[in-house]
Amino acid sequence: MERLAGTGYRAAIVGPEGSGKTTLLEDLEPRLAGLGFTVRWARLHLGERRLERQQAKALLSDLTPRDIILFDGADHLSWLSWAGVQRRSMSEGGLVITSHREGMLPTLVRTSTSAELLGEMVNVMLRGRQLEIDGGIEGLLARHGGNLRNAMSELYHRFAEM
Repeated sequence: MERLAGTGYRAAIVGPEGSGKTTLLEDLEPRLAGLGFTVRWARLHLGERRLERQQAKALLSDLTPRDIILFDGADHLSWLSWAGVQRRSMSEGGLVITSHREGMLPTLVRTSTSAELLGEMVNVMLRGRQLEIDGGIEGLLARHGGNLRNAMSELYHRFAEM
């Protein structure tokens, strides 16, 4: 939170798909609210290049210094749409985004995945129970191209059948 404050509450959480960017962004909301900020949300998914007019109006109208925009998937915006969001959010409040690439805003956190991290998550999920995983944890992560979310989803569906 100190690092975020040091950026003037304008920063990016950067990393590959499925590495925890959205989870970290969601974890910021109660912390920011606890500091007295009003949090506004925007989410774009692959293929969406701009905010719908009503969504943009709700997000960017009447911003105050106590408003912070949390924008998941900001790197999906077209250059022109991103310039508009930056311009309209610059004078008031803050802007924290998730992105797969650096350079849109100062990088607050770089997320990454590892077999060790996935193994820790699996141990928590299974609570000591055993589950045979083809190729082990390393193979599971490799099958999903390093995407923890997809690897955990596979395990969730397998574990739910037990």
